Amino acid sequence: MRTISRTQVDATRAYIWSKDWLPYAYGGSGNPGGDCSWFAFAVAAHVQGMQANRRYGSTENCNRPGRYGATATGDAAQLGLIHVAKASDVPADALVKLGFMHGGGGYNSHVAGTFDGLNFESRGMYRNRSGHVVAASARAWNDPLFHDFWYLPAVAGAGNPDDFPLPAGWFFGPFDGPDESVSGEAPGTPAHHVAGIKRMQAKLGIPQTGKWRDARDAIAALQRTDPTLTPDGTVGPKTWALIMRLGTVTPPAPNPGGPAPMTPEQHAALQWGAPHKVRQVRDREHAEVKDGNEAWARAMLADVWNETKWDGYKSHVPGDDREGSLVFWALETHAEAVATRKLVESLQARFASGDTIQQTKAETSS
Repeated sequence: MRTISRTQVDATRAYIWSKDWLPYAYGGSGNPGGDCSWFAFAVAAHVQGMQANRRYGSTENCNRPGRYGATATGDAAQLGLIHVAKASDVPADALVKLGFMHGGGGYNSHVAGTFDGLNFESRGMYRNRSGHVVAASARAWNDPLFHDFWYLPAVAGAGNPDDFPLPAGWFFGPFDGPDESVSGEAPGTPAHHVAGIKRMQAKLGIPQTGKWRDARDAIAALQRTDPTLTPDGTVGPKTWALIMRLGTVTPPAPNPGGPAPMTPEQHAALQWGAPHKVRQVRDREHAEVKDGNEAWARAMLADVWNETKWDGYKSHVPGDDREGSLVFWALETHAEAVATRKLVESLQARFASGDTIQQTKAETSS
């Protein structure tokens, strides 16, 4: 079994999804769609870096009764598909698995496939839908309709766990989002996508449920530390990289009574934008983290926010009813001090010139 990179596997997965909802095209060659055999062979070609938008034959090229271990005939032979006697002979980790129903070729035969756990099919009307079907009601390779089975002797590579695990344009997000949103809750979600969510959760120090919604708040809090990100909790390549920089993943400590303990950095991130009336930048003890010494620098992010954004400080200037941040209060004090200094300097200049005559009220107010 050869190994194909996770990058190529994800690219082929995206290619399969790009054909979803296209109409069935008997004899088509992928411009943009085709029939059942075109779709099956195109996927086997694409994942191997071969041309996908061409025909490699029909279902009859894989009609080889009793020739187990053999490859397909004609142009389909170059795809390297292997024939087996029964479904149980197909390796569980094979990337491409195909099931055939042979009825003489043409409209009387059919094939559907499963690619890395994703079912795909081009068909006539079935379950109120025809054409190219991905996931949803697409038949799996071992559907009861099929009696002849083939597979591509290739498996997906493990890849670097810190690399963004989704195809270009996809992201981790809500279950009710667009097709490109991976929530970890949809039936048939690839195992490595769920593993990606769990890896994020491990980095964030929260329970590893494999569901994006359980990590949304922690992700959004971390996104607030980077002004170039929208703090909505969705995760594309940039947010993924930010999460991966949080530190080395360690197995969560047993904690039967609740969630896994958070790291000091995660505590600091979650405090971002959460005002605290008495938390001021004076002592390490005021940083509300598990270990103030370790997280002091990061906790200051939260302190800067609190002391520039919280608007609970009342003006000390008589007649001014405004409230503002601590910075507002300090600037107002500075302005008052500057005005007082100017008044004192004016009085000193007058006294130095010998002018000690008290001004009248009218003169003072002019």
